[in-house]
Amino acid sequence: MLRTFNTLCSGYNAAISLPSLRVGSVSKSLLKEIKSVRKTGFTIAPEAGTQRMRSVINKDVTEEEYKETLEMLFTEGWKNIKLYFMIGLPTETEKDIEGIISMAETALIKGRKIAGRRVNINVGISAFVPKAHTPFQWFGQEAYEELRAKQSLLRKAFSKKGVNFKGQHVELSLLEAVISRGGTECAGLIETAWKSGCRFDGWSETFDFSKWQNASEKTGIDLYGYASRTLDISTALPWDFIDTGVTKEFLKSEYQKALKEITTPDCMHTCSACGLGCKDRDQGSGVRLLTTDNRQPKTNLSPITHYPSPIKIRVRFSKTGVLRYLSHSEVMTALLRAMRRAGITLTYSAGFHPHPKISFGPALPVGVEGINEYFDIELSPSVNMPDLLFEINACLPKGLEILAVTPIDKNKKSLNEFISRYEYEITIDKTMNESINSFMNLSNYHVTREEGAIDIRPLVETVNINNESLHLFLTDLPTARQACLTGKAGKNGTKVRLYEILKEILQKPVEKIQTIPIKRIRLYGYTDRGWTEP
Repeated sequence: MLRTFNTLCSGYNAAISLPSLRVGSVSKSLLKEIKSVRKTGFTIAPEAGTQRMRSVINKDVTEEEYKETLEMLFTEGWKNIKLYFMIGLPTETEKDIEGIISMAETALIKGRKIAGRRVNINVGISAFVPKAHTPFQWFGQEAYEELRAKQSLLRKAFSKKGVNFKGQHVELSLLEAVISRGGTECAGLIETAWKSGCRFDGWSETFDFSKWQNASEKTGIDLYGYASRTLDISTALPWDFIDTGVTKEFLKSEYQKALKEITTPDCMHTCSACGLGCKDRDQGSGVRLLTTDNRQPKTNLSPITHYPSPIKIRVRFSKTGVLRYLSHSEVMTALLRAMRRAGITLTYSAGFHPHPKISFGPALPVGVEGINEYFDIELSPSVNMPDLLFEINACLPKGLEILAVTPIDKNKKSLNEFISRYEYEITIDKTMNESINSFMNLSNYHVTREEGAIDIRPLVETVNINNESLHLFLTDLPTARQACLTGKAGKNGTKVRLYEILKEILQKPVEKIQTIPIKRIRLYGYTDRGWTEP
């Protein structure tokens, strides 16, 4: 299956937020197990619309297997099916495109017949992109105009039949084809496009093909001709110096077999001598030896009748240096990964979407350092508390550091409910002093939020200017004292938004403020003893 894996990086698979499953391996018992945990949509990737085309790209799955899989899915209650195909595959014909329409129609008819009502069939279409180190590296991408025409044909056909169509931008596939087989001459193209503002082009909302066209004109690289060029199988390629383990002779052999519509057996069962030199291959017979040594040992599981109560701890940490540019979500991910690497057993929620039982304090804006930040997490009672801090820090990148861990009561108020006061240290210059003092002399200052006009002046509690440092205390409203009595803070009150406030205090645009060094020094909540740290 190497030809398919290297070329398309996806098999004739079905996936339900789980590892991909080959269609031929899907059974009713397996579907029942999947359904008992979570049932969402089911994705099938035929890749091509006819058996002939699937033989070219080494998809050894028949129409019968496809239909049997659909029948099992609809019988077991699935109503949302996604089919994935490619267009512009090597040797593709009009009949192969018609086959895509036919396969989608088959799914629609079978679903309606078995479910007794209309089912939701979604079809995703992508343009084939030739890739280096694959048997199709010598093929050129189909002409841009032809790909657009095929997409248009499929869109109209699916619209008439009530099938949902989603196609990738052909312009994006064109650029992928240019870069995937590009040599050193592409470096200038990429740099020129970057200088003209090309960023995050994988996101449709930021992708601007006109900038790439301008870069193409400046560098003399014809995007359309470059992507569709067919390479001579006997000439050296720009990437030949890279050794992937798979020999070029094997890729040439697969190239010829593709043209003859001959499939290559799955290497899990038969070795095709691709050059990787698998240790468990019988060199004489060409058959891969599948012995018990190749399989993971089974684990004997006995039912657990008693679950020890987890412990809840409060963790104080810092986010400094270059890691201040991590988002709140990325910080959470980094910390959780560090704990898993450290072998710390976390406690998870129940239900269909289990998550670690962790809750963070108020999120830090991107670009702001946090000197004393907090999160609460539940862990296994077997955790060795004295070593916990050291074990986590050993697995964290520089810039994230655990400062303290403290066991807390499970009923303790959450961090977001408790914290309502924020202490910041901001680097300023003397030209900002006047605007700071002017703001503090005001009795009110209204800004517009989604819910309407908001007076942010009461959110700024105190300001202290010391040379080139601004010390700032901000407080959510209702005031912490009111919150302590009513419990309404964070629900119906006004929450602090740092950049919104700094924009008005410093009279600078947010883009400028984001370049200023800012630290969140401490966080506070109000108790009967006054302001205290968590």
